[in-house]
Amino acid sequence: MGKTTDQIEQEIVQARDRLDRDLQALKARIREAVDWRAHFRRNPAAFVGTAFGVGAMMGWLAFRRRGPAR
Repeated sequence: MGKTTDQIEQEIVQARDRLDRDLQALKARIREAVDWRAHFRRNPAAFVGTAFGVGAMMGWLAFRRRGPAR
């Protein structure tokens, strides 16, 4: 025998609740993944090293473009 309308509605409500919980968990994981402050707190040396490397590269490119002072 088939399911009643009430059973189907209850299954839909349960599925929506599961989807809502999964969506909230996914949002939390995404927020955590893109939170640069949390990444910095865990590994500040990587941020400082990256900043130094980018600054050095920009300086090298600027020097290379202009050439040495004559």
